[in-house]
Amino acid sequence: MTKIMKYFYLAIKIITFILLLVLVINNIQPVVFKILGLYELKLPLILIVLIFFGIGIIIGRLFGIFHMIELKAKYNNLKKEFEKMKTVNKSGDLN
Repeated sequence: MTKIMKYFYLAIKIITFILLLVLVINNIQPVVFKILGLYELKLPLILIVLIFFGIGIIIGRLFGIFHMIELKAKYNNLKKEFEKMKTVNKSGDLN
């Protein structure tokens, strides 16, 4: 990763932090959050937003893990196929 990219990512992180900080400061009023009409939670709006943001991150990471497992399986299959082709070429058999 180049130095420019590191500074770019750092700037993005700082801007995101500042935006979230402004969001927190401006949204401290409590709201009622109803869950299926059975439960009512009275929480600050920002806390509800952060909870759902965290849930979104967790779900995104889970899908990322599943994708990584799929890619690793494809990589292993291609690696086996490549090794098989390499041994065929070394033996001189062109079939």
